[in-house]
Amino acid sequence: MQHRLEWAKKHQDWTVEEWRKVVFSDETKINVWGSDGCKYYWKRPNDPLQPHHLELTVKHGAGKLMMWGCITSEGPGYACQIYDGNMNANVYQHILDTTLRDTMQYYNFNWSNVYFQHDNDPKHKAKSTIDWLDNHQVRTRMASIEVEAQLLRT
Repeated sequence: MQHRLEWAKKHQDWTVEEWRKVVFSDETKINVWGSDGCKYYWKRPNDPLQPHHLELTVKHGAGKLMMWGCITSEGPGYACQIYDGNMNANVYQHILDTTLRDTMQYYNFNWSNVYFQHDNDPKHKAKSTIDWLDNHQVRTRMASIEVEAQLLRT
């Protein structure tokens, strides 16, 4: 949490024009049936269970989709499904080379005029990913000053 606060303070004086240059990205899991998070209900100790206290389930779950996407100041970017549900640095770099590149071309963005924002996931910090970003002259912003400092030292 402290890193996020430091990152926010570092960027608090950015202008609207500077923020318009940021392409935000992230991965997410979408459950086909319900949530896999905690579920709660409230009832008095002696009250019987009611239908709204119960949740329907699907045996063995109904599956999930893993997706990567990005958003720009001009609108949403392309999204792609991560088919095996697991993304490593190689898969991530392939997504950058295809889906992110397609988004950049669609909006006529130039790599040198935007900041690519991703989080501190290990595949984002992998040496091969950093090399890919450097080779394509992609300027990045990460959600941690500590990571930015580490990258500058290497």
